[in-house]
Amino acid sequence: ITDATGAVEITYSAQLATYSNGAMGARLGSSMAFNNTCACGDSVYVLGGTVASGQYASYVSTSYRYDAINRTCTQLSISPTAWIERGIAAYNGSVYLFGGQTSGVGKGSTCQKYDTTTGTLTSIASLPAARSALSYSCITDEETGKIYIFGGAQDNGTWGANYIPKTVYVYDVANNSFSTTTNLPVGLYGVIAAKHGRYVYLFGGTKMYKNGSNWNTTTNTTIYKFNLSTQTFSSISATFPTDRSYLFAYPYNDKIYFVTCQNYASSVTGGTGYLAVFDPTTEQFLPFYPQYNTERYGFGGGFVGNRLYLMGGATKNGRTNTIQYVEVSQTPVATHTVSVSTVSYSTTITVYDGSGTSLGTISAGETKSYTINTGYIVMKVPTNYEVWGTVSSGIEYMGGSLDTGVYVWKVTADGTMTNVNAYEYID
Repeated sequence: ITDATGAVEITYSAQLATYSNGAMGARLGSSMAFNNTCACGDSVYVLGGTVASGQYASYVSTSYRYDAINRTCTQLSISPTAWIERGIAAYNGSVYLFGGQTSGVGKGSTCQKYDTTTGTLTSIASLPAARSALSYSCITDEETGKIYIFGGAQDNGTWGANYIPKTVYVYDVANNSFSTTTNLPVGLYGVIAAKHGRYVYLFGGTKMYKNGSNWNTTTNTTIYKFNLSTQTFSSISATFPTDRSYLFAYPYNDKIYFVTCQNYASSVTGGTGYLAVFDPTTEQFLPFYPQYNTERYGFGGGFVGNRLYLMGGATKNGRTNTIQYVEVSQTPVATHTVSVSTVSYSTTITVYDGSGTSLGTISAGETKSYTINTGYIVMKVPTNYEVWGTVSSGIEYMGGSLDTGVYVWKVTADGTMTNVNAYEYID
């Protein structure tokens, strides 16, 4: 989403975004997916992943550093263990790797540390038990110098209620040692952990369930909350807006951002990307406009400044080496009163302001005025519709006959209303 000056903007509560491909021309040196990726300092690190090998995938140790300041991507002269689904976290200038999936479906316990200052890779204490499916299951508690690793998939487990472990491992950086803390409420692998203050929110993942006398796996829809101070778990009432896989969560300031594919079945054929925003203050998800419609999954990423960088990934046509970013701006804009009227058809449309707050609905032939406090007005149109909008003085025709979907307009200080429901790609 761009304004007239070309600046990319998103509202403070982060449900408007732009997706820019190629990060001003820099790319990974090879097309990779299911990468072990983490931001550390002013850079994003990719430490191994998969590349295409005929009809199959090969696990590789190829590693890259994307310098977000200079917009350059450099291959690193290190060779971390060539596994995927490794736990990964940054602390004090180093990136830590935990366990992972070995070739096939095996699990590993090897752990490593990459010092981004010296460029050296060293082995650290091994996990007490082999684990995989840890890609985004780790968080760093900077106050204590400890890294938490939630759940994971285990080797040689007995099929049944305890097939997926509940264990939470805690790595003490200073002592290079592991301990355990309170177990997860249910066994989970592939759970997504995101820290906000002294709490860790756990989203998604896979758990066991019993159907009659048979055990099977299913997607976890409960959001758990872990208190770092008391080392206890609770759950919250919110649930993820829709069932998704290949889910990635990235905390930034006072929000948690998700980028993911639509579902497993569609993701293996390219998928439909998806953006969601979670507000830990209210413990609710915010509306998200427009959606991330890129066919891409299996990427990794991290925030540097106010940009969330997404590295590599896969599409229905194979792996990609592109670097994409979502930029977040927290600059508030002026308050305006917007008058909206419908012209034809009988379907009701919903109107939101840029903070995601519903301003109400408009039926055919109605005219209503709204005060918007973020400079954006958003309309959710369930069927084809025609809409007029009045801002300050004058009338602008807003989009003509609108197809089903979500439409976004930006209101600037001079009262101009601009349609910003578009993607800009930079390659």
